[in-house]
Amino acid sequence: MWKFVLSDWKSHKSLDVASVLDYAALRADTPPLLVTMSPLLAHGVFKTVQITSGTTTTVASPDPGGSLLITDIVVSAKKVTGTTIDIEFDDGVNTEIFMSPDTVNVAANIAWPIMGRVQGWRDAALKVFTVGANTVASVTVCYVKMPTALDFSEWSNLR
Repeated sequence: MWKFVLSDWKSHKSLDVASVLDYAALRADTPPLLVTMSPLLAHGVFKTVQITSGTTTTVASPDPGGSLLITDIVVSAKKVTGTTIDIEFDDGVNTEIFMSPDTVNVAANIAWPIMGRVQGWRDAALKVFTVGANTVASVTVCYVKMPTALDFSEWSNLR
């Protein structure tokens, strides 16, 4: 038997306790159960950008003073000689490359369900920087806008 405690996120006071039995033991007369989901599932959104030339495209920006928590990313790009694709966090002052698939030697097809905490720093947007007039790429990012964030130096020290 598992016990789950529902608590108020501000006061941390316990609101209710739910006991969960084995699935096979549940019957029609079982009392109601509390079902929860992770904040990432509840508040996550996605955005897709299509790129057909050398440019810088902002995929997602945090709210002022906040940050982006990346949950999933899908990158698809054709093999094209002389092209570069960099996916990066950028706040206008500091830039850090998040990923840089090789599209000179092979087409890029990446689907990454991120299991760790990939989060940018305060006010850092997620951008796609491309070089090459014949670039053909698509980037889909699933993310959550976090209301608080570390500044760049604190963020960089944690890496």
